[in-house]
Amino acid sequence: AMEHGIGYAGEGDVLTAAFTGALLQAFPESSFTEIFCPDWENGNLFLSHMGEMNYRVAEGKPQLRGASFNYTDASAPVVGYARFRSGKAVFLNISRGAEDFRAVVALVEMLEAPPEVFTSSMRGWMRPSVGLPRFLELLSQNGATHHSILVYGAEPEQIEFFAQLLGMETVRI
Repeated sequence: AMEHGIGYAGEGDVLTAAFTGALLQAFPESSFTEIFCPDWENGNLFLSHMGEMNYRVAEGKPQLRGASFNYTDASAPVVGYARFRSGKAVFLNISRGAEDFRAVVALVEMLEAPPEVFTSSMRGWMRPSVGLPRFLELLSQNGATHHSILVYGAEPEQIEFFAQLLGMETVRI
C-alpha cells in the first residue's frame, strides 16, 4: 500500500500513518519503520517490523513467505519480507508535544545489510549522523514514540519545512 501512496503505521498509530501518507505524495520513497534494537558495538540501530515497508526502498525483490498471525482468528497472511536499501535518508518521528505535535528529524545513513540473520521481517541497519548514544538520548528527551518514518531522497530541511507548515514544533537531531 505504501508503494502506492497509502500511509501506514503499526498498532493503530493513525498519527504516523497519516504523516507517512502525506509524505508519500511528495517523497514516494518514504516508509514506516520501527527501531528494534541498538548495536552498541558498531554504533548502529536495527530497524524491523512484521513485514510492513514501502517496497520502493527495498534492496531487491521482497521474499514472499507465510507468516504466523496469533492476534486474531484471521487466516495466516503471506508477507513480502525485504531489507531497506543503503543510502542517505531522513529519520522522522512524530509525537505529541506539550502544546501540539512535535517532529523529530535526523539525517541518517542506511547501511548495506550484513550477512542475513533475520529473514522473516522487514529490516535494515541505520547509522545516525550524531552517533548512536546521542541520537537515542535526544530521541528520548524529545518524547519520540517507537514508530517512525524513513524518507529517502529528502533533506532534513525539507521535512522540517513541511512540519513547520503544519504548525508543528520541530527538533533537529
